Amino acid sequence: MIPVRDNPSGLEAVLRLCARTSQARVTVVDDGSLDGAAVERISSAHGAALLRHDVPRGPGAARNTGLHATTAPLVAFLDADTLPEVNWLGELVAHFEDPVVGAVAPRVRGPAGSSLRERFEAAASPLDLGDQPGVVRPGTSVPFVPGAAVIVRRTAVDHFDPTLRVGEDVDLVWRLAASGWHVRYDPSVAVTHAARPSWGRWLAQRFAYGLSAAPLEARHGDAVAPLRADPRVLATVGLVLLGRPRAAIGLLSWSAASLAKQLDGISMRGGNESAARQIAARGTALAAPGLARSTFRTYGPLLIAGAIVVPAMRRPVATVALAATAVRWWRAGKPRPGLAFATLSVLDDLAYGTGVLAGAVRARRVGALRPRLRPASSVVAPISRT
Repeated sequence: MIPVRDNPSGLEAVLRLCARTSQARVTVVDDGSLDGAAVERISSAHGAALLRHDVPRGPGAARNTGLHATTAPLVAFLDADTLPEVNWLGELVAHFEDPVVGAVAPRVRGPAGSSLRERFEAAASPLDLGDQPGVVRPGTSVPFVPGAAVIVRRTAVDHFDPTLRVGEDVDLVWRLAASGWHVRYDPSVAVTHAARPSWGRWLAQRFAYGLSAAPLEARHGDAVAPLRADPRVLATVGLVLLGRPRAAIGLLSWSAASLAKQLDGISMRGGNESAARQIAARGTALAAPGLARSTFRTYGPLLIAGAIVVPAMRRPVATVALAATAVRWWRAGKPRPGLAFATLSVLDDLAYGTGVLAGAVRARRVGALRPRLRPASSVVAPISRT
């Protein structure tokens, strides 16, 4: 099923590829395109069934229309701006031999183009969940999969939330996980997702991603938490950023002492106190890059506004921004030119963070801005992928 709105060229490309790679029945849902005749002509030329909304109702409603028009046991969704690999359906469908699997998604990668946006998307698309497979659930290394390309079991999925204009795919995945279904991410299969054709639309896309946080938090609570950490780790890193190393060392020592008590009855090489100090220091060092990344991506606009007003904040904020961008550059494989990548990464983060703030104001909910602070058995905090 292919939802489309005002993208006849993308629809043409994906239908052409589908015709060569699959015998599956294809349905196009036109979500109120201005040029509905073009969508009808292209769909007919490729033998695809066409359903149409007279006015735009959003991606969730479009997917629901296609979903409810079929009784097929498996339904594959592809956006009109995607291009799948030749064997994408066959390899993903095999996962459904496991009866607890409710949905499977491939890796969604950026295009291999020459423009700055295309090169950035190829290296660090927010829809690219990396090269490691996994079961999808909140708080893990694969917390969601995008609806741009996903296959669902018809008996597991009854609807996408039509009231969500962005984030309806995340909501679906989390509802499936909460009800006991497994959602699998298989990066051995890849789908290319086109970059937005202009800077304005590219930034608007990132802003819209941020807007989804508040309504998702209203439905799923702490699953949307922008930052997850042991409060001792977060406080230690914060003290370092504020230029208070002695206080940071004192807090780290207290954390190590607490950990040493947890190790009573366990014989550690070099002694429990020494081992606890090493674990605490190593855990804090490992957590710091992820904390910087998560902090700047969500709170970047607030931090920069604060730094403008309060001079003492400028150095810590600059450090967080630099660390967050460096982490993303490193994880993306150190793409070149580094300065261009860093600039787009900062713009991406600020647009997303502004969307999160705007969504919280619009919904009058601060939950999407609230970090999840939970003491851990060790001081190693989860590291955010983006």
